[in-house]
Amino acid sequence: MERKPRKLGPVPPNVNVANETLVVFAESGTLPGGPTPGNLQCWITGGIRSLTDKRPCYLEWCRIGGKRYTSREAFDRFTEAINS
Repeated sequence: MERKPRKLGPVPPNVNVANETLVVFAESGTLPGGPTPGNLQCWITGGIRSLTDKRPCYLEWCRIGGKRYTSREAFDRFTEAINS
């Protein structure tokens, strides 16, 4: 049986690797609130609704050498979006 590729959220991977502080998913506990790698995966694939207008928000990410990364700045933008 052929496996279907996993669908990612509508936001393309767009972390600015040159100007942002990268965090590999395996070290996600260093981000505020200590999210797990599974939390990050859910936030890039399914997103989470904002508190006020209920629009979906997705975590920005990138893949470098087979590893998935987000950035501290992308995480800050994500938490700002879901809380506004």
